[in-house]
Amino acid sequence: MFEFDMKAFVWLCIGAGGTMITLLMMSLCSVSGRCSRLEEQRENRRLRVENWENTPERRAMTERNR
Repeated sequence: MFEFDMKAFVWLCIGAGGTMITLLMMSLCSVSGRCSRLEEQRENRRLRVENWENTPERRAMTERNR
């Protein structure tokens, strides 16, 4: 039918392996970026709360409630 070419099979495996590694690296970078954005949002939220607690308006509300 057809002749089995070992060299072509090796190159096919190398190409498929390279493609799989590329896809894996892209997904890892995507996950890393998502984690980084979540950490940044958490930090921004924390700083917003800390800054709000130190504002004159917040201190005035606290004094009124006492």
